[in-house]
Amino acid sequence: MIAAAWARGYGDVESLRPIVADLMLRFSLFQRDVDRVIIGMRKVEWIKRNVESVSKGPLTADEYRWLQRMRMRAFTLTKQPWWHRIRRLF
Repeated sequence: MIAAAWARGYGDVESLRPIVADLMLRFSLFQRDVDRVIIGMRKVEWIKRNVESVSKGPLTADEYRWLQRMRMRAFTLTKQPWWHRIRRLF
């Protein structure tokens, strides 16, 4: 999903990682049918980021649409031969 966002020009990979992680965590946590989410947290920095994400609450409609677009983009990137995916990046 990060590669899809990068391919669409939303930023570089390193700046997108925390954004996508935040959105995906919030998406997972605030689903009606989900009562537990297992998250790997080995560093204090990661714990702080996760607490900040949870404190933001559920995704806004815009954030949800952004995630959906990136998911669809990631799906189309993976369904094509690798040379088609590379060609799109240039």
